[in-house]
Amino acid sequence: MPKNVLDYDTLNKEYLNNKIGNGCCADCYLTDNKKVIKIIKDKYRDFDSIIKNSKYLSDVFVLPEYILYSENLQEFVGYTMEYVDGYTIEELPMMIKIRNYIEAIKEVEEEIAKFSSYRISLLDISPRNMMYTKNDTIKIIDTDFYEHNSDEKHLYAYNMIRFARAITLPLLNIFAYDFSDDKMNLYSKKLADSRMLVSDYIKLLTDELDRNNIEADNILQVRYGLKLLREKRGYDYEEYY
Repeated sequence: MPKNVLDYDTLNKEYLNNKIGNGCCADCYLTDNKKVIKIIKDKYRDFDSIIKNSKYLSDVFVLPEYILYSENLQEFVGYTMEYVDGYTIEELPMMIKIRNYIEAIKEVEEEIAKFSSYRISLLDISPRNMMYTKNDTIKIIDTDFYEHNSDEKHLYAYNMIRFARAITLPLLNIFAYDFSDDKMNLYSKKLADSRMLVSDYIKLLTDELDRNNIEADNILQVRYGLKLLREKRGYDYEEYY
């Protein structure tokens, strides 16, 4: 039995009164000391990978801290993890500094490279589980689907494409809000498949605004600056997206 296992049957169940999330596969509860207890409802979840991934440390990925085991049920039932206070990537405040946003994305990209070297596959990464914190960092939650010791041949590229596809659609919703849904989906996939780092892509856009003397200090300014630039250039989608 791993060292970081807690006896679920002896835990104080008062936390059950403070549910903060629920889905088809799990329910999440917040404890008084700001920890999240995630109870897995999917009985086919790979707890072997969850246990192995819990040994790693990360400033980006919110990994399991303690694994919960029920002696009564003779099975693993969930785990504890850090509580993240922030905004989802889809609901970013418009006044966030663009340089802070770029640095936060760079940190994620560096962490993905590190986790790829551990042979961890990011099987569940989406806008809903990427949080932008009040400290201008990105935290990625719901890591219990990640596969340990993946046999994916090009794992780094695979993980980076998954991240890019997850973050570029909400990104385009911010920066290119006058696109149609079809155009959003097309250019989100195009950027992800290009293998260009998302942080480099945003820097490319802000540099272009700078060359055109358009202020781009925060997300709101980038949003309207790109709209002005597209109107000026006649909506040249291929050039900018």
